[in-house]
Formats: sequence, C-alpha cells, structure tokens
Amino acid sequence: RFDPATRALEAFPSDPADPRSVPGGGINRLYLDPDGTLWVGTEKGLARWNGEGRGFTRFLHDPSDPHSLGGEWVTDILRDRSGRLWVACQQGGGLNLLRSDGTFQVFRNDKDDPTSISLNDVWALLEDRSGLIWIGTAGGGLDQLNPSTQRFHALRSIPFNRNSLASGFVWGIDEDADHRIWMATLAGLESYQPSDGSFALHVPANGSVAANQIQSVHIDRAGRFWVGAVSG
Repeated sequence: RFDPATRALEAFPSDPADPRSVPGGGINRLYLDPDGTLWVGTEKGLARWNGEGRGFTRFLHDPSDPHSLGGEWVTDILRDRSGRLWVACQQGGGLNLLRSDGTFQVFRNDKDDPTSISLNDVWALLEDRSGLIWIGTAGGGLDQLNPSTQRFHALRSIPFNRNSLASGFVWGIDEDADHRIWMATLAGLESYQPSDGSFALHVPANGSVAANQIQSVHIDRAGRFWVGAVSG
C-alpha cells in the first residue's frame, strides 16, 4: 500500500501461519467495491480487506466442499448493480457467486446442458448497461449470462465463419457508448454488437503476430481505447 503523502510503501505478505494474511503472494486482481471494500484475487484464493488492524478474510478452495470457492487461481472480480459478487477462476474453477453466508454457488460447464457456462477456465468479467454479465474464457469464447435466470449463452470461435469470434481466448472485456462489447483476444481486438449479432476483428496495421495477442482493453470516459498487448 502506497501513501502519496509520505511516499511510504507498506507490504502485506502472505503468511501460511497467519489466517488474516492474503492467501497467496501472487496478486492477480485488486477490486474496490462501491462501498470501499477491497477484494484481492490471488493464485491461492480470494481475500477481503477488513480494515486497519483486522487483516484479511480468506475465501479458499476446498475440493471436499462444493460450496467453497471453485478454484484457487482468481483472475477477476465483479460486484454487479444488484450487489452480487462474482469471482472468476482459472484452472477449472469456473464462475463463482458469493452468497450472504460466505459460501459460493459455482457455475461449471455441463455437457448435457447447452445453457451452462461454455468452459470452466474463466478470465474476465463485465456487467453491461442492461445488467447482463459477460464472461471471457480461456478457449470457450465469450459467454453472456442473465443473472435472473442463471442461463448462459455462448459466443464461440467457429472456424471459417467470419461472423464469429476469431479466437476463443478472451482476456479482457469492455463496453462502448453504443453498447458494443469489445474483447481482448489472442487474435486481436474484437467487437460484438448484441443488437444485430455482428462481429468484427481489428488487427494492428503492421500485422505483427505479437501485437495481435491482445491481453487487455479499456475504454475511458472520453471514448478512447487503451489496449495492452504482448508487445506493449
């Protein structure tokens, strides 16, 4: 934690012997709730900062408990407009919904249910202006979730079909003023317009393969796009 006034930097290391420390030293995601609560996604689970002198509350994966966090590797965190906290996990951890009692409802792929999540490796989360949740996966494409029905609709990469995702690996998601969904993927910067179901792929002019591997996208208040790629 950095204090701009004193320029002092305070560390909060993971300590296996201290249950009030963060569960893992590899910090993948920091998320600040609208109410000021800080959530920390690590490679060993999820943590909530409880305030000065009270440390963190850990939320860990327990293979013997189906209502624990679905996986260890937390990649994204989202609080939606209805107050629900969603947690994305890699390595088969799926999409996790935190319940009021501290347990989780874990959404995983069910091969017999076409309305289940497309893949259990989840990378990115976004709530759009209509309240739908968009989920980027590591190989299964982009999923759209209606939180009210808890049904998923998968948008996949279909070979030789230009009106589909060019890549099923979606690392980042944002929404523009026209409600178009933008995705950072291994194929480049992609967009999807929900109103007509159209896709578009936007690749760098220089054609660099490394530059095509987009890992993050952010649209600022002025409508400018900020894109992070393997090459910079």
